[in-house]
Amino acid sequence: ALIATLGFVGGCASGVEPISIHDPNVPAEGRKLIADAEDSVAIARAKRDEARMQLRQIEAWRQQVRSQGDWPSDATAAVTSLNDLVDSRVRLAQLRRDRAQAQVRLAEVELDLITARVAVRNDLAVYDIEAIHERVTERREINRELDRELAMHMERVDEVTQNWWNTYASYVSQGGDASPFYPAFDRPTL
Repeated sequence: ALIATLGFVGGCASGVEPISIHDPNVPAEGRKLIADAEDSVAIARAKRDEARMQLRQIEAWRQQVRSQGDWPSDATAAVTSLNDLVDSRVRLAQLRRDRAQAQVRLAEVELDLITARVAVRNDLAVYDIEAIHERVTERREINRELDRELAMHMERVDEVTQNWWNTYASYVSQGGDASPFYPAFDRPTL
């Protein structure tokens, strides 16, 4: 486990005392379960950090597009469509960040549950496993709701993107100057 070599820093989030993966009082199977759960937390945090970085990049792109002040007067529809595209992509990045943060919280509470179960099985502590399990269930439902919201918004992004390309193609086919729109093509990928 990744965290096993680094040593897990920090404790469980809800009063569940952490158990060292090197504790000789815990069987190897229990230590492995804890190490795997600690790894899940670390991976979720890394993905959250990546989602935060992507959001910053897409917000910088929006600023770059919006700072373009020399829009041709005959490009109103294309500019409006581009702004819709930019806003929908920023919202997508925000939702992905929120989902990644929710995954961190879920991984942390799952670590609590696994740690509590290992502690109870090995007579190290007494915990209300059902209460912790309920928190895991609540967190999973939050993640499912965010997944649904993300899926719906991705459909919106698809629609807005198609509208942008149609509007842009129409503008250019009518002899419009495409060069002011070049910054829109230099966007970070999500």
